[in-house]
Order: sequence, then C-alpha cells, then structure tokens
Amino acid sequence: MMESDATPLAEPVQKKDPVHRMRTRLAAEAYKTLGSHDQEEYEDGPKRGSSMERAMMVCLAICLFIIICMAVGYLVQFYILDHRNMGTCQTARCVEISGTIISKMDTTVDPCSDFYQYSCGRWLETTTPPASKGKWSQFTIAQNKNDELVKKILESPGNDFRRTYSTAVWKAKNTYKACMNTTSIEDKGTEPILQLISSLGSWPLFDDWSGSMWNLNDALVAAFPFASPLFGMGVMTDKRNNTQYAIIFDADGLMYDDSTFYTGNNSDMYKTAEMQYFIDVAVLLGADENEAMVLAQEIWDLEQQLAQIMTLAEDSVDPTSTYHPMTLEELQSTIGTWIDLSSYLRSLFDYDIPSTERVIVYDLKFMTQLDAILQNTPKRVLAGYIVWSVLPTFWEVMPSDFQDANTRWSKTLYGTSTLRERWQICITATDENMPYVTGGLFANQTMTKQTKNQVKEIVQHIEDAFEARLPRVNWMDNTTKRKAMNKLQNLRSFIAEPNVTPEELDAKYAELLVSADDGNAFENLKQSYMYHTKDDLKKRGGPVNRNEWDMSASKVNAYNGITENKIVITAGILQAVFFDPSYPTTMNFGAMGMIIGHELTHGFDNTGRMFDKDGNMDDWWSTESTQGFEERAQCLIDQYDGYPIGDSHNSGLLTLGENMADNGGLATSYDAYMNWLKNNQYHEPDAKLPGLNLSQEQLFFLAFAQVWCVHETDSYRQQAIRTDVHTYSPYRVRGTVSNMPEFADAYNCPAGAAMNPHHKCSVW
Repeated sequence: MMESDATPLAEPVQKKDPVHRMRTRLAAEAYKTLGSHDQEEYEDGPKRGSSMERAMMVCLAICLFIIICMAVGYLVQFYILDHRNMGTCQTARCVEISGTIISKMDTTVDPCSDFYQYSCGRWLETTTPPASKGKWSQFTIAQNKNDELVKKILESPGNDFRRTYSTAVWKAKNTYKACMNTTSIEDKGTEPILQLISSLGSWPLFDDWSGSMWNLNDALVAAFPFASPLFGMGVMTDKRNNTQYAIIFDADGLMYDDSTFYTGNNSDMYKTAEMQYFIDVAVLLGADENEAMVLAQEIWDLEQQLAQIMTLAEDSVDPTSTYHPMTLEELQSTIGTWIDLSSYLRSLFDYDIPSTERVIVYDLKFMTQLDAILQNTPKRVLAGYIVWSVLPTFWEVMPSDFQDANTRWSKTLYGTSTLRERWQICITATDENMPYVTGGLFANQTMTKQTKNQVKEIVQHIEDAFEARLPRVNWMDNTTKRKAMNKLQNLRSFIAEPNVTPEELDAKYAELLVSADDGNAFENLKQSYMYHTKDDLKKRGGPVNRNEWDMSASKVNAYNGITENKIVITAGILQAVFFDPSYPTTMNFGAMGMIIGHELTHGFDNTGRMFDKDGNMDDWWSTESTQGFEERAQCLIDQYDGYPIGDSHNSGLLTLGENMADNGGLATSYDAYMNWLKNNQYHEPDAKLPGLNLSQEQLFFLAFAQVWCVHETDSYRQQAIRTDVHTYSPYRVRGTVSNMPEFADAYNCPAGAAMNPHHKCSVW
C-alpha cells in the first residue's frame, strides 16, 4: 500500500517528562487561584486588618504553596521519573534476561539497515546447528526442551493422568518403549516389512507378484491407512457447512511435497536422490539391483506425470477456486473408469456410500486428467509405485540399514548428515500418534494458573486492539466493517491444552491397539495408522467437534482454525523466548503478543476473509471492500516477491497469508501494548533491563525479531521455498518492521533507510 493511502495507526504514548507535566499543571492552577484572590481584594466588601497584615498573610500563603509544590515535585521525581524513565532492574532474573538478549545481538549493525542482523547476528555467528537438523530455530530449540520433558514423563513409572489411572497413558508409554527397543527391531529384520508388502499385493521385484492377480482397487484400499497413492481421500469439515463432515478428494501421491520438485531446475538432483533411496531399500529387501533401477526410473516417470497435472500451490491460494461439490455419481463420471469409487469407498467405510452423496473435490483438474495417465501405465509400475508410497512411512521402525538409506535421501532434501537421537525420533512418533496423551501430560507439568491468566489477558488486549483498528480501516465500507467486527467478537480462543478428562482420554484411544510386548514397534505403528484412519472415516455423518485440537499441546506452535473461527495457543509455546511471566511486559507483547495477533489476523487474511463469523466459507464482502483489500494485498505480494533466497526468490503469492498475518499481528500487538501502557505506565516490571540502553518500544521490536533467529541449510532453504507458506525468517523480520512507521520512530530511522522505505504496505 502507498504511504498516501495508509490508514494512520494509533499514536504512541508521548514520552513527556511526568515531573514537568505535573509542575506545569500545578503552576497553572496556582496562577488562577492567586489571580482570583487578588481580584477579590479589590472588588469584595469590607477589608479586615491592616494592609501590612494582609500582605504578610499573602506572602505566607505563597511560601506555603511553593513548599507544597516542591514536595509534590520531589515525590513525583522520586517515585515516577526515577522508577519509570531512569530505573534499571537489577534482579538476577533481569540480568539473566538481558544477557540472553545481548548474546544474540550484533550491535555493530545499524538496526535501520538490517534489523534481523542487528537482532540475531551474534547468535548466527556463535551457534552451530546439530547435523541432524536442516533448520535450527528458536522453535526447534524450544521443541527439543519440550521433548526432553515428554521423554522424562514417558520414562517415569506409573500410568496416571491427573491422578487417575489411564489406559491411554499406558498405551503411550508402551508405544515409546517399543520404539526405543532397537535390539528387537534389528532382530526382526525385514520380516515385518515383507509381510506389509504382501498385504499390499506384493511387489513386481519379488517372485510372488502376479500381474493377472493384481487389482488396482484392492491395492489402493490396502495402502490407504498408510499413504495416499495416486490421490487423497478423507473425511473433513465441509467448508460451506461446518456443522457436518464431508468426503473429500484431492491431488496427492508424490514422494516430494511439491510438484515443482519433478519439473523445476533441481529436478535431476531430486530424481537421483529418490531413485537411489528406492534402489537401496529394494536391495535390502532382496531385490536385484538392476531390476530395481529400472522400476525406480518407471516410478519416477509416473510421479513426474502426476506432478504435471497437479494445480500449482500459488493457484490454490483462493479456497473458493478449489471447492468443487458434486455427487459421488458425478465424480465417477468425471474421472473415468480406472477406479470403481463405490467399491473403493465400501471397502474403506465397511458400508455402501450412496451415489447421491455430496462429496468435495479440491483439485478437479488433477482428478479429471488422472485417467489418461493410468490407462497408459502398466500394472507392474502401478504396483511398484503403490508399495513405494507406503514403505517410507515406516522408516523409523525399520532396521538401521533402512534408516541410513533414509538419511542419505534426507541429506539431499534438508542438508542433514545424521539421524536425530533415537529418543527424539520415538518422542516425535509417540506425540504424533497420541497427541492428546503426550500433550496433556506435558501441560499438566508445565502450566500454571498464573501463566494461563496472563496469556488470556494478552489475548484480550490483542482482540481489543484489533477491534479498535477496524474503524480506522479506510478502504472498507461500514457494512463490511460491521460484519468483520461481528466475526472478531465471535472468535474463540483455546489456551495451553484441550480440556479432556481421564475418562474422555481413555475413550478417545479405546480402539487403538498397542502391544504389551515392547518388541513390536513395527506393528504398533501399523496399528496406529489404521486406528487414525478408522477414527477419521467414522466422522462421516456425525456432528463436528468444534473443540478438537489439530496438534499436540506440547508442540511449539499456534494456529487459526478458520472453519471454526478459533485460535489455539499451545502450552508448548508458552516459554522463553516467546513468553515468560517474569519478562518485562513489552517483551511478552513483542513476542507472544505478535504470535497471538498473527493467528487472529489469519481470520482476515486472503484465505481467512473468505470465512464468516461461524467459520463457513461465505462471501460477506462488498465489491468495494474486496477491491481495497486486493490492492493492498498486491502491495505485499510485490514486496515479498522481491526478496532473493539463494538463486531463487521468495513467492509473494504463496506466502501472502503468512506475510499478512505477520504484518497485521505485529501492528495489532504494538497497539495492544501501547493501550496496556496507558493504564500501566508506571508498572515496575517494565523497568529497563541492565546493559540494554533501549526504550520499551525498542525492546518490543527486538523481542519480536529474536523469535525468528534461525539457521537453515541451503538444501532446506531451497525446498522450503516451494513447501513452506511462511517467508524465510530474516524477511519475516525485515519485511514486517519496514512496513511499520512505529518501528522507524522507535529506532530513529531516517526516511529511505532499508528498514524505513518510502513505500510501505499495510492491510490490517
């Protein structure tokens, strides 16, 4: 957005000298009082006493008044100015906080030239990421800390959840224990893998595979719990009617997360890595290397064809463009005869799905063009491809040789050279399989009432600030503003953890089968996949649980559930550097407040704005407001398109929603902090930190920036350009602060500086 079109933000609190302000007020009142008394002497009735006495009384009154004013001034000076503007916190905790902040900063860098390098430069120079991590950030550091606590919990005796025995806790602990039993995994060898392959219809690389007996429908059904070969199918909330679940179909079936890995400039590199991974696994399972090489090439060719008919991620940004409702019968007619959908769904649901069932298709182009590819693909290639879709999903419970093959493939994709420690792999697997257990146990040990209440207070300040900003959005008409306000007022927030009782927890995982033998890691993972598949499919026809969480409470994350109009802040993220009850309030608003504002703004970004107050996809915008929004969104697209990443560039369209949330979130949190400060301007915890000659406003922005200090390998960064909808972290800092006049004011950045460009973008 052009500066001339910008909606002015709330003015920051003026930093006037409180003693000067008090003295000015008192002096003005004294002048008025004395003036009126003099006037009375000349105009009122009879005078009392001599003129000398009257003069002495006046002088005495003046002296007394001056003494009172001096006393008041002294008190104001001592209790307000010294504590507010000059006070430095000298507690051990303040020294510790200050030291952590300073250890990340490179103060030789001008913050107006590169605020990211200024905030994170020393951390980037002195931190060596683990060889097992393609990305090493404040999030991964905090997640490691959380995982260590979950490990301690799962390795501790007892199976209680909130002082009540829990079968779900027993299952989680046994799952973790079996995963850690690498001796048993090695002893079992390839037997569990070969049994799985047999259940999928076998592999053309094996002697028992029969083309005449192999059936595509049967193979897809067998593979369904573990992978999504050829296409994706599931049960999800209907975006236009979020009170019910709908069967959905979408493009899927690639080894890599984005179709451009098969068609872009680096496709040869990714091809070599995947083919070698395939060959390594096949040979370990007893296949002939030359035959494996031929099949690997054929599978790559098939995946490449699938990639070419997939809709690009940038073309799927608008959720209305990918929403295609139709009956099951209409979909069958559209996609051709390569699959019998009625038979396929009957096998998965264990009952018939009516041909009149309303289903949702997301990538209609892909589903329509799939038939032409499959009609020209031999059975042996399809059979090999389906087995290959499944095998990598079990790598963590395979013998070490298979894990080494996975590591070699991951090196190309992420730049990693070693596996994570075994306990880390098993904690992640257990947390993903039973998130309500691990997340609940984690929150039980980390969350306090004080923390929850403090975060709730910040959430309320953020909501109030966003509400106060809406009337000043000059590109939106009043009718649309009222609907936006209504959506905001209907927003629900969930903090720390789902509210689940021990009985509800056990009921949730009652159908999950976990072996009492700690030597069955492979079977446990297989049963977990099957349980989650069944649990998802049985939602069809039932009411939507609007309180359900999409991630474990131990994850260092937060999200916006746009179909439920809610934001979720996990217990896992409520820790330093994001939040700490002992932090100065300005830091909590700069870091955690921005994250909360980020998630709130997602409800009004280029995707979230398509959903109404109830979370249903609905066009509630006027034409005028839509045009104003799109003009300002284009400003952000152009800005972030211009950021280079190695030999490539950031995609402003792909990352638009996240960039909009970053910018809106930081601006809203700044307003929220300023509003908080007006009512708490002499709050003692906001005394200055030792060794940091920074104002509260400067510390606010610094706390925000240090959340995004990150190391990434070149390989990780290049694949993230296509697979991560978030902008590369340095640009999340530079791009966001450069759009905020308040940042330029706080750091006295001259007009035209890198962090204070003349051309700024703003939506919310």
